[in-house]
Amino acid sequence: MTTMDGFEADDFVSVAQLHFELGVSIGALATAIEEKGVWGWDRFGRFVLLPPSVQAVPAIQPVQPLQDVLNRLAKQHQFNEGPGDLDGDLDPTSDPLWFHGWRFKDLPDFTGISERQPSPKRAGDIARVENGLYMQIGALLEVIIGYGPWQGHPDVKNQSKLIETLCERFKRMPSMSKRTLETSFARARKALTEA
Repeated sequence: MTTMDGFEADDFVSVAQLHFELGVSIGALATAIEEKGVWGWDRFGRFVLLPPSVQAVPAIQPVQPLQDVLNRLAKQHQFNEGPGDLDGDLDPTSDPLWFHGWRFKDLPDFTGISERQPSPKRAGDIARVENGLYMQIGALLEVIIGYGPWQGHPDVKNQSKLIETLCERFKRMPSMSKRTLETSFARARKALTEA
């Protein structure tokens, strides 16, 4: 998170500023809003707290309800993570992330919130799981085709026949093309050999 130097105690810091300019994660922002509520302006220009339990309060109707702010954060998260659409531009005059936030002196402890979040899967964990799956495929290949002490399936004389059978039987399923199966089986044999 970027430093917050330059803010006075009563300065308003919007959800948008916290995320885009100061690097607070969307998860930490969403957790803070769900647990503590968020501040915004009502139709009379008063700075009011939308507590976590508020769905809609008549005096603050023009302030986006809390769920709208959380929905907008969810859209931003989807956009940040990959292909996604924000449904229009991020005009600060209409985007709820610019109209909701906290006084600087009342900012939630985002560091504490972030520390409570589980760490994302590490690349090594994913590679280990993927390698385990390839070893399982390799073991099945050996049994079906009949490598080593196994007799193999009587109708499957070799890997080419197995691939042909799978392509015919599961032709409408994704990832069951001849090329994909050949690649997967090669990786499976390699995983077994290196185990």
